[in-house]
Amino acid sequence: MKHDPSNRLYSFTNAYQDQLEGAKGQTFLKRRFFEKLTFIQILSRLNYHHDLKHTKHQWMTQYKAQGQIDDMSIVGVQL
Repeated sequence: MKHDPSNRLYSFTNAYQDQLEGAKGQTFLKRRFFEKLTFIQILSRLNYHHDLKHTKHQWMTQYKAQGQIDDMSIVGVQL
């Protein structure tokens, strides 16, 4: 079966997009999170998992977040 990234379905909690950065107390935002999901569509399952973890880590360390504020859950299904 040919890999078609357009047939993925994601279910997620709001915790990723609501993750705070420390300096200004801003959240990651739904827009930025949806852009990230659009970007990872071309990646393999393993790579998009690593990309999401890296992005969260970068957001939290770059902006000196106080720590993860909620449990995060993202489930992607290839249809």
